[in-house]
Amino acid sequence: MKALNVVVIILLLVTACSAVESSTEIEQNDMPVSLIVRGFSTDWDFMGFVDPTCYEHDLKKQWTPELLHQHTLESMNKHEAFFWGCAEMDWNLVINPNHFEDYEKKASKTLTGYIHVRGNQLVLTSMSSLCYAAQYPEEVKIPTEEDVQIDISPGIYRITVLELFDYDGSEQLPSDVDPDFDDQAIHYAIRIEKTDAQPSEEYTRIPLLPSCFQIQ
Repeated sequence: MKALNVVVIILLLVTACSAVESSTEIEQNDMPVSLIVRGFSTDWDFMGFVDPTCYEHDLKKQWTPELLHQHTLESMNKHEAFFWGCAEMDWNLVINPNHFEDYEKKASKTLTGYIHVRGNQLVLTSMSSLCYAAQYPEEVKIPTEEDVQIDISPGIYRITVLELFDYDGSEQLPSDVDPDFDDQAIHYAIRIEKTDAQPSEEYTRIPLLPSCFQIQ
């Protein structure tokens, strides 16, 4: 599994960290709680956030992709995680940007989910990291070297994800569908905000994941 080169920047209210030897870069934006992540690499399937305090990476039985999908949905329904489908490529994300409403005007899709953070971190992760941790539960924990950690206080958080490109999952890459796709642009704008809401979603599918990859 390849390691990632990560540039770590400590922000005033949010700290992100990951491993050395990575193509992922974390940059400070002009807002103190804003974070830009460049080159976040995923395998085809999904990415998102987990509370590493609660997420159980050890499946306690023989690992399979189908079992991991089911476990992921259970974690989402317990509000320990929130994931969405994506293609296999390097993604650029901005978290809690200034003028989030400007990104909302450009979004092709909008997702909202909730995580109940019981520790002091959120982790941006992907199916590749979860697979690795499930295969080697004694040696590998979440976050892996490919993940991004965000220091955060305990509580319930609403996560709003804006997809800023056109992609229906019918082709392997977004550039195969959208001729204007720019691999250097920001692909996802994400807002993480504390809330008093009591989440009640019940997921049977991972949002935006093409039906051929969903659990039946």
